[in-house]
Amino acid sequence: MRVRALVAALAFLPALAVLSPHAQAATRCPAGVTFLAGAAKADITPRVWPVAEAAYSIGRLGRSAAHPFYARALALRSCSNGQTVVLTAIDSQGYFAAYKEDPLGSEGYGADGIRSAASRVTGVPASHLVISATHTHNSPDSVGVWGGGSQPNNGAPYLSVVKAGTVSAIRRAVAALRPAELLVGTADISSLQSTVGQVAADPTDYPVDNQLRVLQAVDATSCAPISTLVDASVHATVAGEIKDRAGHDVIDPDWPGRVAGDLERLLPGEVPVVVPGAVGRTQPRFPKGQQPASKDQLVQIAAYGDILTRRVGTALASATPLAAGPVLAQQAFLQEEIEDPALVALFYDEQGVPGPSGAPELGGLMRSVLPPYTTGNLVRAEAQLLRVGDVALATTPGEAYPQNATELRARITDRATFLIGTANDQVGYSPPAYEYPFVALADGGDEGVFTINPHLGADLVNSHLAAARAAGFTTTGQEPYLGTGPLVPPDQGTPTDPPAKPEPAERPLRLSCTATGAADPSHHAAHPGDPAAAGDPDLAATGDTPGAGALGIALLVGAAVLRRRRPTSAG
Repeated sequence: MRVRALVAALAFLPALAVLSPHAQAATRCPAGVTFLAGAAKADITPRVWPVAEAAYSIGRLGRSAAHPFYARALALRSCSNGQTVVLTAIDSQGYFAAYKEDPLGSEGYGADGIRSAASRVTGVPASHLVISATHTHNSPDSVGVWGGGSQPNNGAPYLSVVKAGTVSAIRRAVAALRPAELLVGTADISSLQSTVGQVAADPTDYPVDNQLRVLQAVDATSCAPISTLVDASVHATVAGEIKDRAGHDVIDPDWPGRVAGDLERLLPGEVPVVVPGAVGRTQPRFPKGQQPASKDQLVQIAAYGDILTRRVGTALASATPLAAGPVLAQQAFLQEEIEDPALVALFYDEQGVPGPSGAPELGGLMRSVLPPYTTGNLVRAEAQLLRVGDVALATTPGEAYPQNATELRARITDRATFLIGTANDQVGYSPPAYEYPFVALADGGDEGVFTINPHLGADLVNSHLAAARAAGFTTTGQEPYLGTGPLVPPDQGTPTDPPAKPEPAERPLRLSCTATGAADPSHHAAHPGDPAAAGDPDLAATGDTPGAGALGIALLVGAAVLRRRRPTSAG
């Protein structure tokens, strides 16, 4: 008998932040300030090689990194209710809430262990922290299915690097909180997307989430950039498998790393946070005439990332400021049934499933099989929703399908709705029920293996809508959402492009804020508790880079006129 998505625990009342005396003293809100923001990053590149690589094929062993891997954190606090949330992105294909490798009797390596440790050192409730993975497919395997579970360097040694770096980034982002203006903008990226089996993303044939969303924090006094949160629904799969000249496998953060690096170069001083949106069945595509001739995988990543960065500039050019408002966090924990007995076995497996040759075809999953994470054939899934002013940010514990985003955007009627995929856990794909027969039964790819049931997608949407109402948002449309719709599989055989539509105008990347006072050089001094102020040992250990103020931002902005825009709907 199928167990229908039981809501095991609901926390729809905002958890009150119990801040340490240090955090309270270091981040008071001056008169007239609406928000505080701070950002930081930490290097989480593997220290020991080789590491098993995630995705594409079983048994790849990465022996070097083309570019560093980072954990990046953006902390936001409301001056109206004093609560804080932190949005974190780690360069990883996916990251579990808890691991089989977790040490007994202490905080684990998984997202829950990271949140617990970060909450202990910052005073920010664990429920207010988001640990998302950028979903790059050339990363150390932190899931296990590609062989990481059988590689010693992918277990506790590498997981400990990720945990230490992520906790450090969160701690320093909170310590760096300062008066900020927040701005929200969107841009169309449909020309940068394709769906599986198609040469282009055609919403009349298969839905896509083609809205790139940005939330930018800038210093309220100087307009110096603090961070830009970039939310884009495109798989981090520009490269395919990357090899060095000797033919060895190489890890790389793919386009999220390139976009983050571009923004750091173009907006000196900020720490961007790039998160995946609803990436299910949505792949990267170059606009016509813009794909580089070079077949070098890293050249392809750089070119695609640069195009996306320019689209971020388009979104920022129309960004409008958030008015004063609360910061809140809601959680719902669902118990979801794994309906495929073979997948249940894979969850509990330690060594993997051997193929005809005896070598593993699927590695054992590294996710914890202990309650509350796994109980028999039930898996815990977390639906989290944050409120920042009049903006909603919903997280999904795996690869969200486009409908997860489009349904929420259609039903939450406030300013804008962000969807952050592969966040706080990785429990597989979440298609709507009407897509399940094609995805799980007809598709020969990994989606057919790792879609645990047909109703997870709808359950997450309904949980997010309930959380949105509890957070004070207005929702509309027929509820509950049942995951119904017309089953139109992606084009097969002879796909055709949809009718061409004009590309959005690309704008120079610049800031859209209003400085409330002259820049004060002392404002950019190290904050109390910032590692730049006192030789933080975590800085040396992890390669952390603090989110300091920009000294050269005037050169970037040039003669651009910074003007205030009246808030308009961006959702």
